[in-house]
Amino acid sequence: MVETHVRKHSCKGVFRKSIGAYSLVTNYDFHPGGRLWVLWNPTAMHLRVLDGGAQFLHCSLLHRSSHRSFLVTFVYTYNRAPERLDLWDKLWGFSVDHPYTRGVFTWHNKQEAAPKWAKLDRLLVNQSWFLQMPTTTVTFLPFGISDHAPVILTTALSVNCHRPFRYLDCWVLLSDFVGCVSSGWLSSSFGGSIYALFAKLRRLRAVLKSIHCTEFSDLRNRVAMVKLRLNDCQLRLQASPTSQLFLVEEKQLLGYYARLKTAEMRVLAQRAKVQHLKLSDGNTKYFYASITARKFRNTIGPIEDARGQLCTGHEAVSRAFLCYYQTLLGSSEPVTSLPGDLFLENVLCQPAHLDVMVTLPEIKAALWSIDRNKSLGVNGYSSGFF
Repeated sequence: MVETHVRKHSCKGVFRKSIGAYSLVTNYDFHPGGRLWVLWNPTAMHLRVLDGGAQFLHCSLLHRSSHRSFLVTFVYTYNRAPERLDLWDKLWGFSVDHPYTRGVFTWHNKQEAAPKWAKLDRLLVNQSWFLQMPTTTVTFLPFGISDHAPVILTTALSVNCHRPFRYLDCWVLLSDFVGCVSSGWLSSSFGGSIYALFAKLRRLRAVLKSIHCTEFSDLRNRVAMVKLRLNDCQLRLQASPTSQLFLVEEKQLLGYYARLKTAEMRVLAQRAKVQHLKLSDGNTKYFYASITARKFRNTIGPIEDARGQLCTGHEAVSRAFLCYYQTLLGSSEPVTSLPGDLFLENVLCQPAHLDVMVTLPEIKAALWSIDRNKSLGVNGYSSGFF
């Protein structure tokens, strides 16, 4: 998209001399100044204008090689707020500013005497974009000769990395959950108390992973399959209402379906971090949308390192993070150790009631007050496990 002040009668000549290899669509039909030029490579993309106005062009884009299509709206608004009211009647449903690299400021007035910087350019997406294009990245480039920073939207391939252990609250629905946990927890451990606790939690991972693979893997498909079996059983029961076999089967399937559905909703609530909704069948679609949006926002795309180089890919981004924190926190100078009681006697100068020992019931009450859907600890366990 190009912001332009070229008049309509000069459009063809300027376009042919400057960028004739691309295709062009404008909004001269909606504004005499033709405020928007949209250019695309016809060998890679097919573009069709669906709607337009003085401040926007709404188009359908088809990527020829992948045959994937999507809708995109190019917007260049008026400077005054009252003039933008008509634009908001046309645009709605864009809920999230796409995560980006660089682009703290995307506009500069290019004046030395009174320089001004602003964040004017954005790339907004909706929930459907998260589902269709989960691995896209946005990068703002240097200004060049323009007062606006160009932006590149890249469709990247997802990289499958090792997934860390994460405790799922649905595992407690297993009837023998406590017994499975006890078998690993009560086994002997060596070392101090903290090390023994760490060893037990680490040993339990294999037990919990086995429970997940056996009982709760691929929950969405399991729920759908059991629902089909339940529907089929109930149809057969209607044909033979006195059949004791069908009655027993229906009861078993109803219990199994209820347990799987509850497990699915617990997993969705835990992953989506949605606190203001109660578990119910009607929330499934909302939960899945929340999970997708949260995952999209938390995805780490290309980043800029300390030297200004753009790092892409899992390995390069990891090295950039490691180098940054080694520079920030690392030190080769020796650190003088101090006795632990040097500060404790001096710091605890508050009233005497603040110096009271913490009791085990207080620790338990504090731990039990944490919501089970809060973020996991570094060991992968949530408060729901404890």
